[in-house]
Amino acid sequence: MKPVLAACILALLSLPALGEVSISKPWAKGTLASATSSAVYLELQSTEAGAIVAASSPRAQSVEMFDMRFELDGGPLKPVKLDEIPFEARRKLQLSPVTMHFVLRGLQGQIRAGERVPLVLRLRMAGGDVREVRVEAVGRGLMP
Repeated sequence: MKPVLAACILALLSLPALGEVSISKPWAKGTLASATSSAVYLELQSTEAGAIVAASSPRAQSVEMFDMRFELDGGPLKPVKLDEIPFEARRKLQLSPVTMHFVLRGLQGQIRAGERVPLVLRLRMAGGDVREVRVEAVGRGLMP
């Protein structure tokens, strides 16, 4: 019996470890009642490299991914739509108003300060597996 147990433990230890993904500081921009879009920001860290390939929320008809980039002529930051947001292993990825972020389109109701906004991130890991991570962004008050 002991050799079988030892073999099972060795087999489990030899399985490839799934990358651990952690999300911190998720927040959503507060809106007026008439708003049809908002943005969500967060920090992501993973033990395995990968990419955010899609996002969804029951609070919006769609969720798009954007990066803010300067034009070559030195003009202001402009949003550029992304198909995915890559992340490196063991490095913090910060999504913010002046970097990459999520835009909720077709917003279902106002986002108020303290309100929870659910979001599902679809990740493709470097090893090929695809997983979903559920996030609850906290609504912040209207920005001045």
